[in-house]
Amino acid sequence: MSSSSSPVERLRLEDDATLAAELFDAVRTKDLDRVRRLILDGCPLNTRDQAWDSGLTPLQLAAATNQADMCR
Repeated sequence: MSSSSSPVERLRLEDDATLAAELFDAVRTKDLDRVRRLILDGCPLNTRDQAWDSGLTPLQLAAATNQADMCR
């Protein structure tokens, strides 16, 4: 994040990062209802997993952990 970002832009990026972290947690804990809510709330879906250094998207993580219902 560059220092020239506006305060609004920084907040939006922080919100997206928080939503993405919640999405990855929901995928890891196999909480399909929570995943659906986060997607409806506008969670960024193309983000890559940073917390576990896997580099996977939420969909890739769901597929890698055999969560077919979540992938649908």
